Amino acid sequence: HGIDPVHRRAEVRIMLGSGDHGRGLGSAALARAAEHAFHERGLHRLTACVLSSNLRGRRAFEKAGFQLEGVLREDRWTGAGFVDVCFFARIAA
Repeated sequence: HGIDPVHRRAEVRIMLGSGDHGRGLGSAALARAAEHAFHERGLHRLTACVLSSNLRGRRAFEKAGFQLEGVLREDRWTGAGFVDVCFFARIAA
């Protein structure tokens, strides 16, 4: 999402169905997306935002080589209140 060819960066987003949780599909998809972005698209940096309450999502990004760069406090409204967002990034090796 939002590929920026000048700065060679993009945002990564994924969504899995409820029956696909816990099988490593998220981290595998993220690793493949990073491989494509870095080696085939020539990007240098990928970023992602994950709700702090989404522990599986956060772990998937970490397993795929993304690092936590910061927390955006009370950044998203969920209907029940504001929640923090974890900001992840991965740099091309």
